[in-house]
Amino acid sequence: MKSNCFDNCEASLCPLETSHGAQWFPDESVCNSKSIAKPPWVKTQRKIQRLFLKGLVLETECFTIDMLQGIKRVGKGLHGMKPENLYRKEVSLTSQKPSISRRIPFLKAKEQVLTGNKV
Repeated sequence: MKSNCFDNCEASLCPLETSHGAQWFPDESVCNSKSIAKPPWVKTQRKIQRLFLKGLVLETECFTIDMLQGIKRVGKGLHGMKPENLYRKEVSLTSQKPSISRRIPFLKAKEQVLTGNKV
C-alpha cells in the first residue's frame, strides 16, 4: 500500500514502511501526507523537530522508530543516538540515564557496604 505522495516524499521514516532499522535526524523531513493515518511516533518527530529549531536537540543525533515509540515525554534534555552507536548491541534504545529515584536504593546499599553500618 502506497500513498499518493510516496514517490515524492522526502521523509526518511514513512508510516507505511515500518523498517525499524531506518534512522531519522531532527533536521530531516517528517511525513506530511494528509491521505494516510499516521502513527503516534510521527507526532513525536514533529515535537523533536520543534526542539531542534530552538537549538535544544542536536542534529548529529538520530532516532529510530523504536526510539520514537519509546519516548514518553519530549522536552529539554532529550538525546538521540549517535549513528555510529546505532547498531552496537551494548547500547540501549534510549540513551537516557535512570532516574535518581531508581538509583537511591542502590546508593544507600553501597553506602552501607562502604561504612559497615546497617540502617
